Amino acid sequence: MLFKTINLMAAVFLFVFFLNTNATAAWTEFYAVYSSRAQALAACQAQQASVYYVLYNCRQQDFGGTPNWQNAALELFWANSPDECRSAGQNCNHKSFLYDPNNTNPDLYCHLSGTYPSNFSVSCTTSGASTDKNLAASAQCVGNPCNPATGNKYQIETDIPPTGAVPALVRYYNSQLPKDFNTGFGWSWDSINHLENITDTSLLARRPNGQGFFFQKIFNAWQSDADIGIGLTQDASGYALQLRDGSIEHYSTGGILVSMTTPQGLTTTVTSGGGTSIVAGPFGHALTSVIGANNDIATITTPANEVTHYSYDANNNLIKVTYPDNTARVYYYEDANNPHGLTGIAYVDASNNTTRYSAYAYNTTGKATLTQHAQTDNGAPQEKFTLAYDVPTANQTTVTDSVGMNEVMTFVTNLGVKNLTSKVNQSDSKSVQQVFDANNNLTCRKDEENRVTLYGYNGTNQKISMTEGLGGSDCNTCLANPANCNAGGVGRVTTYDYLSPALDLVHFIRRPSVASGQTFETEMQYGDTTHPNLPTSIIQRGYTPVGASVSRTVTLGYNTYGQVSSINGPRTDVNDVTTLEYYDCTTGGACGQLKKVTNALGHITTYDLYDANGRLLQMTDSNGW
Repeated sequence: MLFKTINLMAAVFLFVFFLNTNATAAWTEFYAVYSSRAQALAACQAQQASVYYVLYNCRQQDFGGTPNWQNAALELFWANSPDECRSAGQNCNHKSFLYDPNNTNPDLYCHLSGTYPSNFSVSCTTSGASTDKNLAASAQCVGNPCNPATGNKYQIETDIPPTGAVPALVRYYNSQLPKDFNTGFGWSWDSINHLENITDTSLLARRPNGQGFFFQKIFNAWQSDADIGIGLTQDASGYALQLRDGSIEHYSTGGILVSMTTPQGLTTTVTSGGGTSIVAGPFGHALTSVIGANNDIATITTPANEVTHYSYDANNNLIKVTYPDNTARVYYYEDANNPHGLTGIAYVDASNNTTRYSAYAYNTTGKATLTQHAQTDNGAPQEKFTLAYDVPTANQTTVTDSVGMNEVMTFVTNLGVKNLTSKVNQSDSKSVQQVFDANNNLTCRKDEENRVTLYGYNGTNQKISMTEGLGGSDCNTCLANPANCNAGGVGRVTTYDYLSPALDLVHFIRRPSVASGQTFETEMQYGDTTHPNLPTSIIQRGYTPVGASVSRTVTLGYNTYGQVSSINGPRTDVNDVTTLEYYDCTTGGACGQLKKVTNALGHITTYDLYDANGRLLQMTDSNGW
């Protein structure tokens, strides 16, 4: 829902209202334009929601001309604004408050900006579904793959593999991502991370795999849905995203990615300008992208001067990627009703022979209905799946494989995410059941053999327990009374402790020992103040089958770049230290790469030569070979 400074030349009736709902899905803006109050009311009633009216029948002439009509319209809202902002002339910039006139909606926030009565605006947000969160891979995907919950066709293509020191380049296709991020509609790629739709109070964080996470500024702090494990902060230089593994991404004030720092402290930088974009790794190895005439990437060049070419059609679809070895990938978009829908992929060898190996199809609403690989010699398709949506009922999808076996999948939407709650095989009636908590954490899974696994989480969605091997007819019974599903104590319990509630750095893992009634424990210690996210000791404590206690410790050391420089252990009766050295330089393919390894016996292996991409060309072992 949104009320902003309204165009003074507007000639339509504007109706802006609050939508009260108890849903807690992704933050979205609610904005509507109708020709009459009656139409707006009917639209609201169709959504089965209680509505609080703020403005209606709001035209310039209705309030006596510019700018008085704006002020008069705002008065209707002002009567319900916080006392701190009611007096005329009060600067309400960045004042956020919870708006809940009927004490029914804890998720509706409003934001005031500017000085009343002039230069003043109001924006409000409520909850709604988010298609962006359902993009990318999912455990419920079928085939090659397609998401049966949403109909999204997802594809991963690696142009530059994660070898050597050059940053990897991976592309991601989502059929339900109708945007062009310089690589054709639907395609996103590594280092395309950015912030979009930025306002003073909201933005969307776009991930490399196409997913988008909405953030809302509430009381001067950026917040997202409870199932999003990413933190967002802002300062004068721009924005920073803190990931759960300890990685940090920095963005400009315009939302452009500037740098990415790994948990070990290695930073990759991104610079753009003059029709090029350069992604430079922590040791200077860089990928250079050249932007073509249509603002799409035309080429990407590695430090070894290996060039990958990208070609597009008239609809800005990526249709071909040609690699340095003259092989290629060809992408097809053959559905006239879905011009950006990927319908197939072919491989082109160095002799220019083309082999198509996949096919996809969509229905009239853009949902994937077919995914299959190439046919075999006998004409049978490989990994063929067809999908029928809302069959047999709403929120269900029937998936049929290549031999005609049907599975009915049922989905429930929470926080904008469609979760698979059941899957029933129509041939033998065996089923999978899943239950999720309010934060979209999987709390129970029953497999086809009626084996039940329970999961527990802390307040920041970190998994703190897993109980496997339970018996029971369904998840709801086990969740209501786990003891009833653990007759005879057959359940195997594993617990997890973390170093911090904000970072997924495991401190302890405890599971049953091979000795009856005892515990096997793994402890991760983090003692390097320069690299606080890296483990310095791994300690395992347990028991032999006859109950004798045993333990082992491995100690890790790091250089200034967070690279492992020594490994000590687990033996204590002999010297078993292995040391590692790296090339310390700022230019050249060898920079940051492994130079020498000395094992516990003093045997030395050297890594003598790397190409410009940081790929190993020559090594010498302790025997001189």
